[in-house]
Amino acid sequence: MAPASYERAARGVVSAAFILLLLAAAALHAAWNLLLKPVQPRYMLMWGALVVSTAGFLPLLAVRPSISGAWLLVGTSAVVEAGYYALLMAAYGVGDFSVVYPVARGAAPALLATWSVIFLGERPGAAGLAGLGLIVAGLLIVSGTRTRSAAGPVAAARPARGAGLALVLALLISVYSVIDGAAVKRVDPFAYTVIVFALTTLLLTPLVLGKYGWPAVARALRVHLGRVIAVGLLQCLAYMTVLYVYSRAQVSYAGAIRESSIVLGALASWLCLGEALGRVRLMGALVMFCGILLIAMAR
Repeated sequence: MAPASYERAARGVVSAAFILLLLAAAALHAAWNLLLKPVQPRYMLMWGALVVSTAGFLPLLAVRPSISGAWLLVGTSAVVEAGYYALLMAAYGVGDFSVVYPVARGAAPALLATWSVIFLGERPGAAGLAGLGLIVAGLLIVSGTRTRSAAGPVAAARPARGAGLALVLALLISVYSVIDGAAVKRVDPFAYTVIVFALTTLLLTPLVLGKYGWPAVARALRVHLGRVIAVGLLQCLAYMTVLYVYSRAQVSYAGAIRESSIVLGALASWLCLGEALGRVRLMGALVMFCGILLIAMAR
């Protein structure tokens, strides 16, 4: 094989590997959100899961390079992510999973692509932009469908507020994603992820303990210990995988593929929460899949 052909083939293998990693991260992300949605009190359990994330992965810092030079990015990302987690719990309190999750994750790729062009200097090609467009279109199709349960129509307690909070979540997701995408192109993505989770946990600790008190938090964690541990490990592993890909690929592309988690979330809400999965939602999933394939072929 000629050197140029070999190089192109190698790039194709790497691209395929990155897409598989992002799809795995999407599955992990949908799983921890699904685990957290149906239980109360979510704020306490989310905080406990962040403690697990920090404690479980903190030993990595002993064997990974330092992140000196990226502390401003780390601190900014942690502040934005703390806001994201607090708002996510509020949104799940007033909105249905099949509304909040797809709207939040579905609107984020378009915003992230915009920030990536402005702040990271990325210039997606025509095929890449078409792929991004298909992914966003598929996400909007999925998020725009109505769901029903066996008991009848499923409506959020305050659907408009839930969707509004989801759009703010999308903005926060796009902001911390572009910050993290810039950071991990300079420093080790694994060490960076652990430190961001640790700082996010520290920022949320006074809010959670001040609101509920340690006895109530400890009681909730004991009752849901297995779920808290699972969420903590899944969320950190999912984001660590995403940041690893961000460090080696265009953030706008990677961020869009990562949001395929909403299709997995739609399937999970059907299988686990009893919500209907209609033809329109399946069509949205197919449109997204075509966008992912187009991005893979364009790279």
